[in-house]
Amino acid sequence: RVPPQLERLVQALQRRLTHHRFHFEQRPYQPHVTLLRHALWNDAGLPAMPAACWRITDFVLVQSLRDGLGAHYKVLARFGASALD
Repeated sequence: RVPPQLERLVQALQRRLTHHRFHFEQRPYQPHVTLLRHALWNDAGLPAMPAACWRITDFVLVQSLRDGLGAHYKVLARFGASALD
């Protein structure tokens, strides 16, 4: 379940970015964190993890860059959490 505060942030970003001709997928927003990419997997059990609770103070616009070594991320801009109020 997406927390209502995060849902409001996503909706506000989409509204504002639509004015700049950004297009968004029509499926519902699903937050995620990528922990591993192209990892080898085995059947060992993983321990249960507690839910994460993060206090957001700011967010960033990031450009994803790929080269022969993989993905690199460049922060283009940083915004305070109140920027969308």
